[in-house]
Amino acid sequence: MTYYGTIEYSKSSLSYFGLVAGANSIVSLIMWYNVYRAIQAALRRKQLVYYMCTIMNLGMAAAFTPSLLKPLLVIGCAGFRITTYISYVICTIFAGLILTVKAYYASDHSRILLAIMLTGQLVTLGLHLAVLGSYDSVHDTYEQMCEPKISETSLLLTVIVDFSCNCLFSGIFIWYVFRASRKFSTNLYNILVRDGMLYWICASSISVATVLVLVLGVSGTIFPYAFAAYSKYLVTICP
Repeated sequence: MTYYGTIEYSKSSLSYFGLVAGANSIVSLIMWYNVYRAIQAALRRKQLVYYMCTIMNLGMAAAFTPSLLKPLLVIGCAGFRITTYISYVICTIFAGLILTVKAYYASDHSRILLAIMLTGQLVTLGLHLAVLGSYDSVHDTYEQMCEPKISETSLLLTVIVDFSCNCLFSGIFIWYVFRASRKFSTNLYNILVRDGMLYWICASSISVATVLVLVLGVSGTIFPYAFAAYSKYLVTICP
């Protein structure tokens, strides 16, 4: 019974792993397509926000692709851990910086606003790096995946700060845009408000996905799909 049970489990694992690998490959293609679109926008507009958007998408795709193609590249759990977390840090930090630049211009170059938002970014980055030091993973022979192990206390603190910064950045951004829209009524400000709201939703969703994956042990493609959706959103708001 044990023998056959093991065989059935192995076949099920291989089928599941094949589906996940196929889905991850599609996600990887979406990410690199987003890089292509971001480069096009940067060459066309030639502004700081578009350059930042290009660097962010390029770094995120380059860092996360090895994780998506883990079976082909035969990388260990240490490499999987590093590439996954670097991708997460890149997408969250750069998204905040892009919104910071937009808010800075919308606020008529307010240095106070710039200082507040950059300070929040530095605090968030520091916590991410601290969590990276406590992040560990163990290879699962049957599932061919890396089971994440992380300090729940460190992760919870990071997620709380992340969520708070998302609310702060989006709130400040929308307030300055709303105040400016009272002087200049254009569709541009409606678009900027949309950017602020979508940033908060996407960034918060990434935090929730992180908790599900790292604390509850949810496996599969939550992280890849979350990154792909986030990447697509960020390319959309940059142009």
